[in-house]
Amino acid sequence: PQDVSAQIFIDGDLRGKSPAALGGILVGLRSVTVAASGFEPFIQQVRVAEAETRTIMAKLKPLTGNLELRSSPSGATVFRDGHPLGKT
Repeated sequence: PQDVSAQIFIDGDLRGKSPAALGGILVGLRSVTVAASGFEPFIQQVRVAEAETRTIMAKLKPLTGNLELRSSPSGATVFRDGHPLGKT
């Protein structure tokens, strides 16, 4: 898996990019969002206590979809990243 620098939001406010050690977080229940282009956002509710350090490991999942290919004539070879996947 590749390392991705992602934006970190606390309660909707951009606070930096990962990896980061963020200070000055208000105590109480906070909404943490980690987001990067091409990935599903990671969202977690975190309760922060006074003088406490919390570590969050956000594993971002790549956005995926389906692709249907047709050709005329049929039987063309389909490649992805230079590797053959099959025929149309």
